[in-house]
Amino acid sequence: MSAFPAAAGAPREVNVTSDSVPGWIPSVEQSQQAENAAHAYLAAEDSGDADAAYKFFAAINKSHTPFDDYKTNVARTQTELGAVVERRFVKVTWTKDSPNAPMPGIYAAIDIASRFANAERHCGYLILYQPDTGGDFQIMREESNFIKNSAFADIAHTKSQAEADAIWAQLSANCPNYPGTAAAP
Repeated sequence: MSAFPAAAGAPREVNVTSDSVPGWIPSVEQSQQAENAAHAYLAAEDSGDADAAYKFFAAINKSHTPFDDYKTNVARTQTELGAVVERRFVKVTWTKDSPNAPMPGIYAAIDIASRFANAERHCGYLILYQPDTGGDFQIMREESNFIKNSAFADIAHTKSQAEADAIWAQLSANCPNYPGTAAAP
């Protein structure tokens, strides 16, 4: 099973924030470059190759996340979540030269819904960055929220299904555009 199902024939949807340069939209090539970078980054991370994944980090992200901390987190998360079952890019939102951004350039926020062997409920997003001068997209930020299947089942059993659902609703509220359920179990 592919971790990233293709949406063949789907129309191109472009979402641009209101604080972006007026009239700017990303090119088809930029959209493809950002998605390719996100796929490659996540594939490296999901396989446990922290060295390859960390190479995608923007300098500002590296300054906030030392490699050894990142490597430890990748290993711990991979053990907790197990193998990736599915990842879907739910929505991409673009910004260019926003006055609210840490530096000028192009930003792509990719909202993700995922399923893993040990966590049917996983969501998050990547913020990718491309300098105004061009070049590869880099990982500026990553957000990940999940609840392990065992924890969800334990809460549902010891408290209630409604309580387990409420906890997941609270966690997934941190995931812009999360569609509800990543996929049927």
